[in-house]
Amino acid sequence: MAQDRRTSWWPLAVLLAFLLLIGCCSCLFASAVVAALAAFGREARVQGATPRPLPVPSLEPMPEQGALVVAVEPGSPADLAGLAPGDVITAVGERKLSRALTLEMALAKYRPGDRVRLTWWQRRSGQLVTGVNILLGAHPEDPDRPYLGVRYRMLP
Repeated sequence: MAQDRRTSWWPLAVLLAFLLLIGCCSCLFASAVVAALAAFGREARVQGATPRPLPVPSLEPMPEQGALVVAVEPGSPADLAGLAPGDVITAVGERKLSRALTLEMALAKYRPGDRVRLTWWQRRSGQLVTGVNILLGAHPEDPDRPYLGVRYRMLP
C-alpha cells in the first residue's frame, strides 16, 4: 500500500512539470514578440517611416441661408446632380438664396429644359459644390413650370 502511494504522485508531477515548461515557453515567446515589435518600431522611426496623420479636408461651415433639402425625388434632375437630403442649396445662377429669394422664386425665371447653375453645401463632405449645370425637368403637376425634384425648407 505504501508502494502505491509513492507511484501515484509521479504522473501528477510529470503533468505539473509539463505545464510549467509550457508556461515558461509562452512567457519567453511573448517577451520575444514584444522585443521584436519594439525593435521594429525603432527601425521604422530610423528609416523615416513614422506614421503621418491623414490630411483633413477643409470643412466649410453649414450656410446660414439657403434651401435645406429635405427630400430628393429618385431620378429627378437634383438626384442626377448628386443632391441629397441635408444639403443646402445656396445659389441659383448668380442669385443667392435667402428668405427674400426662395428656391421656387429663383427657379421661376427658368423653363423646363433650361440649364441652371446651382451652388450647394454638401452635408456628407462638408464642402461647397459650385458651378454644377443641371438640366431642369417639367413639373409633374404643371408641365410649363421647371422641376428640380427636391422638397426643401428655407433656412432663417
